[in-house]
Amino acid sequence: MLFKKKQFVIIVGCGRLGATLAGDLSYKGYEISIIDKNKDAFYELPDNFSGYQINADGTDTGILENVGISKANMLLAVTENDNINSMVAQIAKRIYNVPNVYVRLNNPDMEELIKNDGIKVIYPFKL
Repeated sequence: MLFKKKQFVIIVGCGRLGATLAGDLSYKGYEISIIDKNKDAFYELPDNFSGYQINADGTDTGILENVGISKANMLLAVTENDNINSMVAQIAKRIYNVPNVYVRLNNPDMEELIKNDGIKVIYPFKL
């Protein structure tokens, strides 16, 4: 019998979008680690969340390595800050070769920084 390996996802930012994504992906069986600088942000997580909560700076490569970015199948950078999201997404894609990277952007002009990196953009105002 073959066992399918769980997909490992890192989410940077535990605001409303990050917490919702973490809950949904956790419910679907993904292994989740969510990072946020504000420990109170984790109160946004739904009751069904069964992943890891890391109170730290998601732009810190040491933190990302400790969380296991080298084995991540997906990274979602969904803080409220476009610059942080863009930086985290580029670190994940360019340095750690994470196959699926998503970045939340509020300013469409920021997409110019990542357009050739294979990073997928989420625009909350379009959702």
